[in-house]
Amino acid sequence: QIKGLSGIKKKPDHYDGMFFTFKNKQIMAFHNNNVHLDLDVLWLDDFKIVGQDELSAQSKSGLQIITPSKPVNYVIELFK
Repeated sequence: QIKGLSGIKKKPDHYDGMFFTFKNKQIMAFHNNNVHLDLDVLWLDDFKIVGQDELSAQSKSGLQIITPSKPVNYVIELFK
């Protein structure tokens, strides 16, 4: 979970993103440090999407940190 999709320089053929699970609902921070591809981030509260953000490649936007607007227990990162 700490690494997420960082370090990946080319969109893989065998998967589209990453699914994160958290035992307790919380407001956590996701960042684009060492992220080379643009991502969509979906915030979920008990499998209901409650928000969406874009996380751009660090080379495009500099360091970005995003957080959900309310506590969530699932997060999906998808390659754009």
